[in-house]
Amino acid sequence: MPAYRFSIREPMDGAGAAGAEMATGQIGHICFQGPQTFLGYVNDPDSTAATVSREGWLYTGDLGSVDEYGLRLAGRAKWVLKPAGHQVFPGDIENHFAALGDRVANVGVVGHEHRVWSEGIVAFLEPQPGAELTEAELRRHARSLAGYMRPLHYVILEPGAMPLNRSAKVDVVRLQEMAREEVGKLRERGRWDG
Repeated sequence: MPAYRFSIREPMDGAGAAGAEMATGQIGHICFQGPQTFLGYVNDPDSTAATVSREGWLYTGDLGSVDEYGLRLAGRAKWVLKPAGHQVFPGDIENHFAALGDRVANVGVVGHEHRVWSEGIVAFLEPQPGAELTEAELRRHARSLAGYMRPLHYVILEPGAMPLNRSAKVDVVRLQEMAREEVGKLRERGRWDG
């Protein structure tokens, strides 16, 4: 028995009970349980209750699965998009558009509240210098994705305009702000929540 048990679990329920253990190969929350688990956040019982279940399972905030080779990381729980109730990892969509390789320099995907789908996907694409991208072409390329994974809106940026963080990775927080502005404009024209 490992010194620090781990398990792939469903989300905690509203009462703070740990979710059921997931089957082999299914993606869920990576959790640990044992005497090393911290007692909680100082003066923050709400954050503690959202992180450690009543049974003592620590929800790390990471998603993954277990297979015959061991633990496989899938991403961060807070960065999972949930259009129409499906779990969508932004990296899967970003990789799909990055496959346009010689024409796409950078891709970032975020979700934004949608009245019908609960969350709609907004894709930001930065073309390579001298390359041209059109929304029609991007929509055609997206046809090979499952319908719930397809972006509802595309923003084609100028070369070099993709916001990056200090690690030179796409700045997701800034993209969320930009998506909020874009969706606001779309809502004014009745083109987002329908």
